[in-house]
Formats: sequence, structure tokens, C-alpha cells
Amino acid sequence: MKTILVTAIGSFSADIALRSLRDAGWRVIGCDIYPRQWLANSLLTDRFYQAPLCADPDYLPFIRRVCESEGVQFLLPLTDLEVDVLSPCRQQLLELGVTLCISGEATIALCRDKLTCFEHLRATTGLPLIPTRRLADVVPGEAPVPCVLKPRDGRSSQGLHKAPDARHWDFFIQELDPDRTLVQPMIEGRIVTVDVVRDAAGHCVCMPRRELQRTLNGAGLTVETFWDEPLVQMCREAAQALSITGCVNFEWIDSPQGYYFLECNPRFSGGLAFSHMAGYACVNNHMACFTGGEIEPQVIPQQRVLTRKYHEYSV
Repeated sequence: MKTILVTAIGSFSADIALRSLRDAGWRVIGCDIYPRQWLANSLLTDRFYQAPLCADPDYLPFIRRVCESEGVQFLLPLTDLEVDVLSPCRQQLLELGVTLCISGEATIALCRDKLTCFEHLRATTGLPLIPTRRLADVVPGEAPVPCVLKPRDGRSSQGLHKAPDARHWDFFIQELDPDRTLVQPMIEGRIVTVDVVRDAAGHCVCMPRRELQRTLNGAGLTVETFWDEPLVQMCREAAQALSITGCVNFEWIDSPQGYYFLECNPRFSGGLAFSHMAGYACVNNHMACFTGGEIEPQVIPQQRVLTRKYHEYSV
């Protein structure tokens, strides 16, 4: 039986990740910064450990201790912060016999830097991209409104500001780091999330959905699954250009002028369970990418509305 350590089991994608792994026969070790009694998902693990914050100096030693004591062979981080911390450590993990189940280090670095990602895709693809520049590169006195200001390495909509007019622009730029803040024109439209799974052979599966209702941090609550061949082809082009391995999610804006690429999050999406409901086992196929297998072929999702709710548990 293979053993896997899954981090952040209180996060949105954890439930489908843990259930899929258990159903596939994995021995699942889980960790989170909160106690076991606070986490319903701890019921889906074979062993649970309370973890320090990933910014804590003891985080990496903690991961090492758990891997060694539990005989962990695979490590699956579920949040951006943990992906950032663990990605540069994959060689040390390999020396412990542990495979880090995310895209390569260069891909992670590219996806987590929104400006570099934009410049790379502009140079290597024909994708419809949102013009992006640093706040430091805006001419003094210029107010390119309406616009969006966001951190260059932002995540989950944290630090994002919308400036519909010059008054908002003048207010926001007083406090923002001009070198770490990006400026983009404001494009109205519906957010579309696409769960993308790509293996080492270049096979690529895409499961798109429109976000009808989502949390402030961007996790889908009610979605509409659908199929759009041109969108899927653009996702495959982006996945190849970024050298994606495993399951990630792309976000697009579906505007009256067409789709615009928004970003790549190099980890499971918060709404990953919707793609499973639509007929594709993203978690199992993600793991196939790191266990020497090939992913299953594309499933065409039917157009339907899916939603989620919460359950109560005694842990």
C-alpha cells in the first residue's frame, strides 16, 4: 500500500482529494494547522498531525519528521503557500524517498509570478492576455482607470483592488508597493475556471465551469459545467507553454469580447469536486502523473448547474 501525506486538509479541495485517495487504496496521512477535532476531514485520514504554519522555521523539519515516521512516499500540498515553500525542496524530499506531487520547480515559479507568467505566455503563445505592467511603470500623473491592482505574487484574491475612477486610484496607490503591484485594465465578465490535468507524455484533459457563486477568496460554490472547444484548445496551449504536470486550474474572464486568460493556480482548485461530479477523476489522474502512469482520456462534461453545501460532524 502506498502512503501519501496531504497537507492543509481543512482547505476546500481536501475532501475530494482525501476521498479519492482512500477509495483508490492509498494510506492517507493528513496534516493541518488546526487540531484534529476542528476538522471533519480528519475522519478521512489514517493518521493526522497538527502542523506549524508553513512560514514557521519548524515547518520543513515537521514535514521531514512525518515523512520519516510514517514511511511517506508521496507528498501532496493543497495550498499556494505550501506549494511555494515545498517546491524548492523536492530534491531533499527525493533523498527521503518522497515524491512531491506538483509541477516542476520552474513551472511553479513561473505560475506564481503573475508578471513573468504574462510575459512568458505573450512570448510563446497566441493566447488572449490581459495587458499587465508594474505600478512602477505607470507614468506619474497617469490614472489608467478603470483598472485592477493586484500583488505580483498574489493568491486567492488577497490584496486585489478595483479602481473604477481616479479617486480610487489615488487612494490605493498611496499604500501599494510599486514594484510588487501589477496594474491591469478592468475587464467585466464571468469567471471561468478550468481544471487541467496534463501528464509527461503531453496528454491534456480540461474540465471547464462557469463560476455562478463563489467565496470572496475565489472558491466556487455554485457553478455551471459546459464544453467549449476553442477554450479547451487555449487551455491545452497554455498547459504546454507552462510545462504543466498533474492537475492545476486556469482562470479566465468570459467577457463580451471573448475569453481572457487570467491566471494559473498550480494546485487543485477549491471547486475540484465539481469536475469529479462532471465525470473526470482529477485526483486519481493527477496521481497517475507522479506514479508513472498516463491519464485517462478527455470526458465531455454536460451543461448543468452544480452546487455544494456543508455537513455537520462530530469528530
